[in-house]
Amino acid sequence: MVRFFHMADYHFGIEFDSHNPSLRQLLRQSMRQAFVDMVDRAISERIDAVLIAGDLLDDSSIDPRNE
Repeated sequence: MVRFFHMADYHFGIEFDSHNPSLRQLLRQSMRQAFVDMVDRAISERIDAVLIAGDLLDDSSIDPRNE
C-alpha cells in the first residue's frame, strides 16, 4: 500500500506585510517550524510520496532564508 502525505497552499515565504514587525517574524518562524515538523512526520511515518496541491511558495522568487 502506498502512503501519501498531502499539503496544500502552504505559501512558504509569505511576508505577512499587514502585521507589525514582531508578529511578522513570529509568523514566519512558525511557518518554517511547521514545515520542518511536517517533513519530520512524513519521514517518521515512512511516507512514500508527498503531494503538494496549490502554491508551495508565495512568490516566484526564492528568499535565501527559505531556500
